[in-house]
Amino acid sequence: MALFRPTTPQNPFYMRDFYTVRINFKGGIASPAELKTILEIANEFQVYKVRFGLRQQMIFSLSRNYVQAFTQIAKNKSFTFEIDSNSKPNIHRGLCPTGLSTLQKF
Repeated sequence: MALFRPTTPQNPFYMRDFYTVRINFKGGIASPAELKTILEIANEFQVYKVRFGLRQQMIFSLSRNYVQAFTQIAKNKSFTFEIDSNSKPNIHRGLCPTGLSTLQKF
């Protein structure tokens, strides 16, 4: 019998059992078909809530029990994603005009 752990901040196991997944969309655009595919896959792993970040990312929490299986499927579908990281938040040097790719002091 599985132990039910409600996903509330009052529960001491709340964040320890979950990873934050960020799916980056190329150019910040996702087709309806791509969104549907991602949501269907996420639903298979008991993800029922998603949100969108400021940098064109879909963000959701994934149980640690499903991370390995989700990673395999996401790689097969060629999704750009990060787990518990935000090192590549849809900002690419190649998209910046010349001279703006590094911070400049004024």
